[in-house]
Amino acid sequence: MGCSSRSDSPVPDEPLSMSWPWLVAAVFFIANQLFHSVYAKSSEKRHHRVMRLFRFCADRKHTQACSVYGHLLLFRGETDWHKQHGLGYLQVAAGQGEEKAALQYASAMIEQQYGVPCDDKLVIRLLKQAALNANVLAAQKLLDFLADRGLTDQISAQEVERISLVADLAELNIR
Repeated sequence: MGCSSRSDSPVPDEPLSMSWPWLVAAVFFIANQLFHSVYAKSSEKRHHRVMRLFRFCADRKHTQACSVYGHLLLFRGETDWHKQHGLGYLQVAAGQGEEKAALQYASAMIEQQYGVPCDDKLVIRLLKQAALNANVLAAQKLLDFLADRGLTDQISAQEVERISLVADLAELNIR
């Protein structure tokens, strides 16, 4: 159930209008509430309306909207085009520090999904960012990535120790 309109770039280059950021935040809040309500689930047409609201916000580089819309396109997109654009929105959200988007975009780079090339330094930066925020999955994925690629010298011993502690939380079921 992806978006029906298409453009060349997943995210326009125009910056968020500084005079109306509250409007974008309000539209995202409304879209998120509608998405989780019966409204969007009751018909495909309504679902597409809500997706347009998410896209409105994501096109204005609202961090949460880029993450939500990117995940929706990646996992529920109808075509590879939708999935590629979903990764584009996730890349924007990851660049703005959104932890789940960082994890998903790094995973896509590791697996080279939909033509996304693997950039080892960017994967390490994104996973480290999420892992140091106590994301257990990111910590495990980062340690595996470093070991598989022989890149354990790319981060400091202190960071490896902190990330190992976070990864160990998974075994204890603590978060």
